[in-house]
Amino acid sequence: YTPVSGPRLLVGDDAEAGSRRRLLVAAIEQRLESLGLSSAHLNFVDDAGAEAFSGTRWLPRFDWQFHWHNRGWPDFEAFLAALKPKKRKNIRQERAQVAAAGVHCEIRHGDELEDAEWRTLHRLYLSTFEAHGNHPALTEAFFRHLGRHMPRQVVAVLCRRAGRIIAAAFCLRSSDTLYGRY
Repeated sequence: YTPVSGPRLLVGDDAEAGSRRRLLVAAIEQRLESLGLSSAHLNFVDDAGAEAFSGTRWLPRFDWQFHWHNRGWPDFEAFLAALKPKKRKNIRQERAQVAAAGVHCEIRHGDELEDAEWRTLHRLYLSTFEAHGNHPALTEAFFRHLGRHMPRQVVAVLCRRAGRIIAAAFCLRSSDTLYGRY
């Protein structure tokens, strides 16, 4: 569910791994044919996995991901100062429009969220998936489980207008990276 490239064909990394990858691709194709299926999908395959599919009837999937890296900026103003004037002006105008609309955002960790906020986070997750015709697989209990067992790794951005949450982002963080997903 997380769009991170990595090994999808779990064959080890020794000298014979390439051979095992090709055998696995052939086995997948045979299984598809025996079941009468028209396709299978492997998303965010690493380079070694993609190489195993080259020369076959499989089509590569191309996706865009956006990665932002903090280049040592101590705060948001320092980040803005590094931008070209037009981009800096646009960001400031957009933030001013959000504030003028009465929207304010706050960052909360898993151990700081109230029951109603967990319910709203999950409701927004459901509505996002349903709006795009996808099946939402994660339950409210799962979100709460993460909040209980990884409280400081769960980061929620809650945006409110007139006290009501109107938008949110559910993120997970490691020691040096914030992963935004829902």
